[in-house]
Amino acid sequence: MAFSLDELAALRCSRRDALQIGSMSAFCTMVGLPSNAFAAANRGARPAFTSVPLSHADTVVVPAGYTAGVLFAWGDPVSNGPAFKPDASNSASEQALQAGMHHDGMHFFSLPMGSDRADHGLLAINHE
Repeated sequence: MAFSLDELAALRCSRRDALQIGSMSAFCTMVGLPSNAFAAANRGARPAFTSVPLSHADTVVVPAGYTAGVLFAWGDPVSNGPAFKPDASNSASEQALQAGMHHDGMHFFSLPMGSDRADHGLLAINHE
């Protein structure tokens, strides 16, 4: 079974999530609601894939049945931008028409807006 990025993100429970669940539990207790009402809404099915072995190799490893690929690499042309030059000779104006580096954020927005579709949407990537 494959999971979308949204589904995988929804399955994680970060420190912030734990604090929110604790805060909501305290609030529910004060107003007389069941304290597990909020926590139950954040639980879901866990992905059913086999973990990959620990490695120090400089390579991407994914579980059996999954694939990994580059969606948008440093230097990829944006629209009709110029090709990336591996010798770093692109000018600043050429680089302004290419993908930046150090991608540090990505989010999938389902379309139409507000839908739960995983097959149609906008993928937004943030980079330096």
